[in-house]
Amino acid sequence: LLKRPEIVSVNHTGSPASSDESAESGQEANRGHVKHHL
Repeated sequence: LLKRPEIVSVNHTGSPASSDESAESGQEANRGHVKHHL
């Protein structure tokens, strides 16, 4: 379990889609930040 913290976190949350959603929202925030920076 210690060697695979990602799987443990996924099993702990019970919804692996949440990580994808957070990743997508993070990308959107980064894009907005880049546009604002430019």
